[in-house]
Amino acid sequence: MNCNMLRLVLTLFLCLIFNTTRGQFFSLQDSLNAPSPQWQGDTASMQFTPNGLRSNLPAAGSFTWTRPAFAGLAATWKIKTTIEFNPSSSNFAEFRFLEHGTSHYALRLGGTTQDLLSLVLHTPYKDSVLAAAPNLLSGSTNALDLRIDRDSAAQFSVFVADSLLFSTTDSTLLQATTLSLYGKCTSTRVNKFLFSTLHVQGYDFKDTIGPMLQQIDVFDPYTLQLTWNEWSQLPSSAPPYALLFSETDASRPDTLTITDHFDRFWYLETAASENPWDPAAPHPQPLPQGKFTLQLPSSEDAEGNLTFGLVQSTHINYPGPRAVAVTAIHPFENPIYDGPFFCIQSGAHLGWCDLTLLEASGRTKHY
Repeated sequence: MNCNMLRLVLTLFLCLIFNTTRGQFFSLQDSLNAPSPQWQGDTASMQFTPNGLRSNLPAAGSFTWTRPAFAGLAATWKIKTTIEFNPSSSNFAEFRFLEHGTSHYALRLGGTTQDLLSLVLHTPYKDSVLAAAPNLLSGSTNALDLRIDRDSAAQFSVFVADSLLFSTTDSTLLQATTLSLYGKCTSTRVNKFLFSTLHVQGYDFKDTIGPMLQQIDVFDPYTLQLTWNEWSQLPSSAPPYALLFSETDASRPDTLTITDHFDRFWYLETAASENPWDPAAPHPQPLPQGKFTLQLPSSEDAEGNLTFGLVQSTHINYPGPRAVAVTAIHPFENPIYDGPFFCIQSGAHLGWCDLTLLEASGRTKHY
């Protein structure tokens, strides 16, 4: 009796683990030869033919055709596309194969002057090209049999006619709710987009976990850099400030301004100078040093998941006011000064300096 009950409990437990990791399996097959009520958006510009779905816009502009799709991980997307022109920044197409909210992944056909096929991550604030293959769209007619594979570790592999173009990993979006076909065109290209044989299969991953803070670093004496495990932003309702409480005197916290918060990296700064390039302008106060507790406002990932009221301990330490920080070294040789170009930061004007560089070989060079 007890053994049978144990078997039932273990079976249920294993099923719960599997469903939590992978979610429900989703499959979609559409020849794109006939209308479907699943399609939404600019449906008036859709023309179904025996060869597939062709664009039919009344004038120059763009179209977006959207339908539900729930494959996010361990997934494959296939579609045949034909664009009957050489693409440009004014005439191009996108297969937005994984969408959630206002963000998506897309294969972009064109969109630049370099005839690129690009894997793009779109968020409300920017487009990021994750990988690209050049010179694939240089003909007057470009017919491509596209396939995107994504494994359970969020690695993308992009193929054309079963030939691998590139692989890259990105886990910003894990959950999918729709997919879309998008095109932008001038008046002479309104009927030059053709799509056929859409196939999707994969697992619906329910991402309900907000962003996690991984690291706090001193970027410079006036700025903290936060590293998150994924793309994150401040919610529209959150104030762009963080509080820094000293472990010895928590009654008077320092206020840091969150100046950049649309990526995996956030930057928290002390009060800014009116003109940081003017030596006569008032300078910001440097970060206090020691052990502190950092209290952050809410953060939100690209899928709308929130992390509330994060409190994190940190130790702030950096060189004193007489030290000089080298913030960047550009490795190219400078033809005027015969050496690499250095960016340094100092609390005082330095004038001309002598610099000794220890190279990897053990030799020293003087500048």
